[in-house]
Formats: sequence, C-alpha cells, structure tokens
Amino acid sequence: PPQTEAPVPPPPPPPPQTEAPAPPPSCEDEDEFEFRDKWRTCEWASQFYCRRKVKNEWGDRVYDFCRESCDYDCFEGEECLDEEPFIYRKREKDCEWATTAWCDVKTRNAEGTRVRDHCPESCNMC
Repeated sequence: PPQTEAPVPPPPPPPPQTEAPAPPPSCEDEDEFEFRDKWRTCEWASQFYCRRKVKNEWGDRVYDFCRESCDYDCFEGEECLDEEPFIYRKREKDCEWATTAWCDVKTRNAEGTRVRDHCPESCNMC
C-alpha cells in the first residue's frame, strides 16, 4: 500500500508585538500618564519628577509624557548641537562634564537656563 504522510500542523501564530506608545506629536503634555501604578498629571510631575523613570517596559521617563511642563526642549526639524563652553556658576564648563549628572541643573543665569539647554545632544534631549 502507498504510504501517506501525516499532515503537518501549521506553525503557531507569532506572538503579538508590543510597541512602545508613540511620543506626543509636539511639545505638548499628555493629559495623564501612569507613574508607578498611579495615574498622574503633568502639573504634579513637573514639581520634582521630570527625569524619573515611570517604570514601564520601555524605560520612559516623566518628561517623555510631560514635554511642556518639564521644559523638555523639542528640536523638531532643528539641529541638535551642543553649545560649549558655557558658563555655570561663573566658570566655563563643557558638555562632557554635563553628562556626569548635571543636565537637569539650572545654570543660575539671568535667563534661567538649565545645563541641558546648552548640551541638548549630550544630555539626550533630541
């Protein structure tokens, strides 16, 4: 008798892909976002929490959801270049120094700029 092959089962379907949420289309705040299992507003977050991680699977930070409230510089269509040296507390500093945890600190000048305003590329702002 001729041998018949057993039917081959179809491969299992691929697992659903999980994608990170798209960032806001501009420098606008999200209405609310989840921060460590609680829903928060950007007004709340902008007081102290802008650089903190929200503890989601994509590694987002608060400023990813609160771009306007956290004074997150948007460089849409603009060049993102570091400006160095810059003055910090009456001394010249460079952007390599800034990346050692100084990006979010105010430069204490009349304009109220932060170190990240001078070093957007080094501080991962664009």
